[in-house]
Amino acid sequence: MNEIHLKTKLTTRERVSAYFGIALVGGLLALWIGKNLIPQCLLACLLYYCLTGRRPQILWATAHTFNRDILAARRFIHMSVLLKYWESKNHSVASLFRRNVEKHPNKSAFLIEDKKITFQEIEDLSNKVANYFKSKGYEKEDTIALLMETRLEYSSMWLGLSKIGVITALINTNLRKETLIHSIRVASSKAIIVSVELLDALIEIVSDDEIEKMNIFIFDTEREEVKAINNKTLNLHHELKSATSTPVNVDGTLAKDKLFYIYTSGTTGMPKAAVITNLRFQFMVSGTFMMFGMKSEEVIYNTLPLYHTAGGMLGVGLVLIFGVTMALRKKFSASNFWSDCIKYKCTSAQYIGELCRFLLLTPSKVEETKHNVRFMFGNGLRPQVWPQFVQRFKIEEIGEVYGATESNANLANFYNHQGSVGFVPQIASFLYPVDLIRCDEDTGEPLRNKDGRCMKCEPGEPGVFIGKINPRHAARSFTGYADKSASEKKVIRDVYRQGDSWFNSGDILVMDLFGYFYFKDRTGDTFRWRGENVASTEVEGIVMKVAQLTDCVVYGVDVPENEGKAGMAAIVDPENKLDLVALAAGIKDNLPQYARPVFLRIMPELPMTGTFKLKKRDLQLEGFDITKIRDPIYLLQSDGSYRKLTQEKYEEIKNGLAKLERLSHRSVLKRRGSDSTVSSSVAHDIAKQNDLGNDDNLSPSTSSTPMDCKNPAFILSDKNTGVTKKLQYILGRPWCWGLMFLIMIILTFINTVFFVLSARQSIIQRRSDWGAHPMQGELEPLNLPTSNIIITQTDDAESCFTIQECRERVRHLQETYQNNERQNMTDIPYNYLIGDDGYVYEGRGFQYQGEIPINPSATSFNELGLIIAFIGNYANTDLSLTQVNVFNTFIDRLINSEVLMKRHKIFSNHQLVFIDEIPQGLLNFLEGREDEFYELQKVSNRGWWSARDSLNTSTSIRFNGPAERIVARKVTITPLDCRHDDECIERLQNQQAFDMDDNSRSDIAYNFLIGEHGVFEGRGWDVRPEGLFVDSESITVGIFSEHLGDGPMYQKYVSLYRDGVVLGKIKEDEDNNNIECSVELCPP
Repeated sequence: MNEIHLKTKLTTRERVSAYFGIALVGGLLALWIGKNLIPQCLLACLLYYCLTGRRPQILWATAHTFNRDILAARRFIHMSVLLKYWESKNHSVASLFRRNVEKHPNKSAFLIEDKKITFQEIEDLSNKVANYFKSKGYEKEDTIALLMETRLEYSSMWLGLSKIGVITALINTNLRKETLIHSIRVASSKAIIVSVELLDALIEIVSDDEIEKMNIFIFDTEREEVKAINNKTLNLHHELKSATSTPVNVDGTLAKDKLFYIYTSGTTGMPKAAVITNLRFQFMVSGTFMMFGMKSEEVIYNTLPLYHTAGGMLGVGLVLIFGVTMALRKKFSASNFWSDCIKYKCTSAQYIGELCRFLLLTPSKVEETKHNVRFMFGNGLRPQVWPQFVQRFKIEEIGEVYGATESNANLANFYNHQGSVGFVPQIASFLYPVDLIRCDEDTGEPLRNKDGRCMKCEPGEPGVFIGKINPRHAARSFTGYADKSASEKKVIRDVYRQGDSWFNSGDILVMDLFGYFYFKDRTGDTFRWRGENVASTEVEGIVMKVAQLTDCVVYGVDVPENEGKAGMAAIVDPENKLDLVALAAGIKDNLPQYARPVFLRIMPELPMTGTFKLKKRDLQLEGFDITKIRDPIYLLQSDGSYRKLTQEKYEEIKNGLAKLERLSHRSVLKRRGSDSTVSSSVAHDIAKQNDLGNDDNLSPSTSSTPMDCKNPAFILSDKNTGVTKKLQYILGRPWCWGLMFLIMIILTFINTVFFVLSARQSIIQRRSDWGAHPMQGELEPLNLPTSNIIITQTDDAESCFTIQECRERVRHLQETYQNNERQNMTDIPYNYLIGDDGYVYEGRGFQYQGEIPINPSATSFNELGLIIAFIGNYANTDLSLTQVNVFNTFIDRLINSEVLMKRHKIFSNHQLVFIDEIPQGLLNFLEGREDEFYELQKVSNRGWWSARDSLNTSTSIRFNGPAERIVARKVTITPLDCRHDDECIERLQNQQAFDMDDNSRSDIAYNFLIGEHGVFEGRGWDVRPEGLFVDSESITVGIFSEHLGDGPMYQKYVSLYRDGVVLGKIKEDEDNNNIECSVELCPP
């Protein structure tokens, strides 16, 4: 088996050559500069900078990868410029596809079997889909589930829906029952399009309450009459015949609009719906096309399912956006793969790593080298398989892509570098900020230093792969999942500095000196046995080597009364040819004792998802339970052999009566300061076999590099050489002291300049940027720093997604509030506004109080804190991840600027003005910030109980600051019952009539009233109470009860008091002496 080796440091000779090269370049520059003192000093500083730290080896590596990096830079810049242009023009996938239709309408877009569909036919069909569903009342942001096998019409379905802004949920065709119901529900689907071949799967779940109510469109090209599975069933193919193919105006579909949902594979639980926007689609597809140097004349063979990223986005996207032709196959067939490539005259093909192994397992035949496929691209091609695959099938280039569906941390290996999933030049890593950070080897959680920051990995040191999130950049945005809580779990915050956010891939990768990345493991694929870490992919590589590429998967299983998880290997042997004796001997020779699989399971095939990913979770749950598993299970013996697990032995293990063989301390290779892993032993053996000395610069990669994420043994430190000692001697001479001092000053200046140049772009659009009108009066100043944030929404139909659109929206809001006689405001009421374009818009700024639209009691909370409005209406939709990230960044800046206190609270204005419900999107956002969100006692406002208008128009009866205390008194009317809506409304109206009509008061006497059914607004917080026995300096609460006691009504009363203190409406008293109760309610 071919081993992949990582270069992680320079040899002595290479280090000397690096120093010599830097010195040579410096000397030539010094000769060119001549006797000019200042340039010579600057050159000396630059040389010192280049000769210290890791910079010599970075420059050495850059020199060796110069051609690669220039090619990468050219392609990346081309891609970035094109994406920026598309974004500026707000191009959607539909509008880009239309340009290809105009170029070559009659060109074949998709081929399958003996059928084809041209670009013009896709355009016509997608227009029919758009016009038909628009006529049925579906509109932007609605979701329709698509359950359809691979066929020519597949892409036309979601493309047509996207033209009217409808989001398509691409459902995995292998899902059944609960997982199918979950996938349809999680996307909030309003209808289902299902092909007739998959109708049975839908019939199984049609009894579900939500599914039963949906419109079901069956796509059946053979019959006009279809089986009605509910009363809303239609034959979509028949319906589309009468639909018009008139082109649909796609200008309303924006680049950042959601295009469709793609589901994760569900290897470890229920599928999650990843959000794919038009811009995200364009980035993924253009990255594939341009970074791999593809051409529009390509004919690509694609056997992957169209409901997932590889086949349905990277593959289909190349057709729709760049005009290539694609040959499809409904299901992968290893025996027909190369004959299909010949039939369709394919020049490229897509793969998933497992497919390559399947192809290698097929018997050799003539067709496998008679094809014209020069290039294959995909992901998951293992290093053990790579060289044999390209050699046997004569493939000139392999393009390996790395990245999850939803990930912003993507890599591409277009340089045909064996085993690597991609690269980022070290000297240009700031242009594409992805990184490896150290992690806990047990949990996969990032490790942090004493300052709470994550720590970067050195070359050769495995770590978690992360990508910096930038919502304003197509390549670095993270649109997340339909489930916002699932999105938040993938984000790591405060990685290198306060407020930054990075996407957590959950994958362990390792990088070499040249910037190449290699896949190691999933963070969850490492298990612990006998106090040692075992990396499953390491063991799989050894088993595959010994079993001669037989498919296998390794995982940990729980064993009663044993620490950790025992290793178990599931091996595919459909023809019963596996030699267990040879396998046991090979495992014993190549793996330390603790890493050897304790159990073997021999299977005819492995369980896989529809995208050919191994379903480890299912195997782990089944474990070694021979009462449920029909496959033979073998148990590791003390001599290293395997014997079939008997019922008697199984019962002993299950009941904890049999301890598995203990680990001999002599068999473990210990390393000071950390535990070793399976890889350390393999690395040691390889080093011995190759007679590598201690000064060698190679450490084994994918199948032999340790998984230990924090092991200091893998941070390879350089030893001092004669060259470095001489350099230290020269630099330490007395005549150098002045020069050194000067160098330090200049370096400090240079670093400061670089810091300023690399400072974050402002996320704030000032008033002048959006064309604000002057304020029409004086504004009240806001006391700073404030301890409160009040969030609200602008109630627009939707948010804004471009800077131009947001500027116009904010300007319109200001004009509305200034010119509206009812509002009569001096300016826009908000301090700041946040759109979905990644910017914060300055309203009144932080110096002045904002204005909350007041309720009938005219309670004022303007002085409470900063008012931040999210542009849009969030009654039925969540805030976008862009808005949340911008809000987090802005809050951090307010804290750093001492405008906002670090310990602050966040309110919704809907709470403050006693509107019954906070919009669901804002409520979800607030509940996710439980440390900041202060949930006020729910109060039903005056409008709820139809209160009469107050007769008082004077400000003289308002409090001149916080009230002295809060007092509870029994209301003056009878009866006192207030147990449901109608009863409470009647009591409240009677009390107001008693106070206003019978006692000539200006309004109901009490500030608030409390009954069994809830808390009700009277005069509110700001207006003094009125009546006999009422203290006008107190907030007075009327109680619909004879006695207050300590039950639910008392708890509501206490909550109201606490809210008053927090809101600054009642003076704070540490001993709570300012909460009182009248004698008749609370007898001594």
